[in-house]
Amino acid sequence: MDGLVDNIKGIVGIVRDGLITLILILLLFVPATVNRSLIRAGFVEGDIGGFKWKATVENNVKNNNAQLTEAAATIDSLQKQLTTTQTALNDSENARKTLAAKVTETMPGSPAAQTATATATPPINQIILQNSHVLRNSVAGRVNLQERIKANDTLLATVKHAGQ
Repeated sequence: MDGLVDNIKGIVGIVRDGLITLILILLLFVPATVNRSLIRAGFVEGDIGGFKWKATVENNVKNNNAQLTEAAATIDSLQKQLTTTQTALNDSENARKTLAAKVTETMPGSPAAQTATATATPPINQIILQNSHVLRNSVAGRVNLQERIKANDTLLATVKHAGQ
């Protein structure tokens, strides 16, 4: 009976060593395939026979791209809101000017005419100028985000290509 147990232990040890050797050979000759298989199996980090493996580069690039895409969408939404606000400000200023002209024409020299022709506080043009500056910066920021997404895609392609 003791001989049988020793034989089974020996066989298990040989199979274990053989599997470790097979995994090391696969890691050396087809690392991308092993990497994809391990990631699909849910592993993100490992230490096999003294070789350390980590699958975070690809995942980080994908997460960064998702966050950058979301940020670009937010910038687009804010740009649309800013444009809408700027249009509303322009319309409001034009309506104020039209009303001021009518009040000045119908009641010249009256306190109402003086109030109507007074400069708006804060000046609409200043707000429009600030909004234009913000819009230019957000467009530049969006372009920067798009460039970072492209760089991440290039990095991801390089990582995938190097692993194959």
